[in-house]
Amino acid sequence: MNVSYYIAKRYLISRRKHNIANVISRISVCGICLAAFALLCTLSVFNGFQNLVKSMFTNFDPQIKITASDTKFFEEDSALISKLQNLDCIQGVSCTIQDQVLISFNSLQQIITLKGVDGQFAQITGINNILLGPGEFMLRDQITDYIILGAGLAQALQTGAVTSEPYTIYAPKPGVRPSTINPANALNSRTLYTPGVLFAVNQAPYDNQYALAHIEVVQNLLGRENKLSAIEIRLTQGASVKKAIRQIKDITGDQFLVADQYTQQHDVFRVMKVEKLISYLFVILILLIALFNIVSSIIMLIIEKKEDMKTLSKMGTGIKSIANIFGFYSIMESLAGCIGGMVIATIIILLQQNLGFIPLGTDGEFIVQAYPVHLKITDILIVLSTVLAVSLISLYIIRWIVYKFFRENLCH
Repeated sequence: MNVSYYIAKRYLISRRKHNIANVISRISVCGICLAAFALLCTLSVFNGFQNLVKSMFTNFDPQIKITASDTKFFEEDSALISKLQNLDCIQGVSCTIQDQVLISFNSLQQIITLKGVDGQFAQITGINNILLGPGEFMLRDQITDYIILGAGLAQALQTGAVTSEPYTIYAPKPGVRPSTINPANALNSRTLYTPGVLFAVNQAPYDNQYALAHIEVVQNLLGRENKLSAIEIRLTQGASVKKAIRQIKDITGDQFLVADQYTQQHDVFRVMKVEKLISYLFVILILLIALFNIVSSIIMLIIEKKEDMKTLSKMGTGIKSIANIFGFYSIMESLAGCIGGMVIATIIILLQQNLGFIPLGTDGEFIVQAYPVHLKITDILIVLSTVLAVSLISLYIIRWIVYKFFRENLCH
């Protein structure tokens, strides 16, 4: 066994006098324990919120979205769609078209994004999970065509899920300039009823701006027959998103862009990553303070063990080996605090995942009632790596102090 490691371990586990050095050392270990606990909990909470946001977008956005790289609309290609459907990793394919239109209800008007979807839309998204009202998801029947509004849009139009009055949709005709004499000639219009439901994604850009209608209705309204805005895809259970994107790109080529959910909502997830990084850096500051407290306690320990070190020096132990004693000691203290903090954090996170005993707020104020958390193995590795990396800083400081101290006290 390495002599330096053995002596360092003895210093760590042996009973010592309750002097100021020992008190500072124990406080520092508790500080590292608290920092590791806070860091793992922080990462897990951000994971939980990220999964929550992702699940909300999944109810409306597809797992993978294909759009044209240089145009707003592209020609519907049945051969391309057939090739996509034949991929083993793809469970469903839906064609969509969307653009801004004017919606009018009674005396109220608003510019919205009208999205036309086909019969597969409900199968590739979770739209049925976010419907409000006594009706059901239906965009067309034998009698008429329907429109489904976002909950915020319905509120802005002072309407609800059920109304006997129709909505009138206006869209400019492609290539037709409006006339000052009769501007209505430059517009296509369509009257649509509600099937008795609204959707609520709980994200303002969707709930306040979006409405859904049948794809053929929207194509006709926009004057874009046989045109699409996107091809939306749902993958089979357990399929790799990265692998699926590579396979899809091999089929679509460079003329199409293929985006996963993180790319589709890049701004939202980028903000969350920045917040997560800032929180991570703040906790590292706490960790640094705790580690420098360990350095202070080890400096006191060096002074306390001065005579022991003289004895080791006379027995032929080099300064490097003596320095390693205190270096190993600092790392073992750091790891002890880190592992203790991670064990406590893991227990609390798992309890929160299963029991939700820490509430987020009172009933009805938030989308979920308890703090969403999600523990990842990678987070445990990140915390452990962070503590080790910061410990190396204190290790080099301690080695430098030991070299300087013993050269001045043992070499004379």
